Amino acid sequence: MLTLYHAPDLETLGALATRLLATPMRDPFAPALVVVPSQGMGRWLTLELARKQGIAMQLEVQLPAKFVWDMSRLCLGQLPEQSAFSPSSLSWRLYDWLCEPEHLAEAPRLAHYLEGGDERRRLSLAVKIADVFDQYLLYRDDWLAAW
Repeated sequence: MLTLYHAPDLETLGALATRLLATPMRDPFAPALVVVPSQGMGRWLTLELARKQGIAMQLEVQLPAKFVWDMSRLCLGQLPEQSAFSPSSLSWRLYDWLCEPEHLAEAPRLAHYLEGGDERRRLSLAVKIADVFDQYLLYRDDWLAAW
């Protein structure tokens, strides 16, 4: 069952999560799944639960994209374990793109930045670009739709 909770502030959500997660689940070995909008929020919630309950365990904190992908896999089956649009998958696709000389020929400033063959710099840039696109999916979907 999926239930959405919203509140005007974090403290209210933290108190609600503490109360809800204190109720024993049907399967004591199954983790409670909580979807949060950011990793920082997930970390805060875990620490808040530990502070209020003395411990935070059997808790699976997921971001919305992973939750939706996992539910899609569950309902549709035969999908890869990881979405092609996940930041880690996209990072490697961007890295491959950044390794192609013809792509860099179209972007001289980018080629100059990557000059020297330092693969760590190329991979770091690919990871940063993938993260920006991931943020766009969450916060600027209108930009992507207009693109």
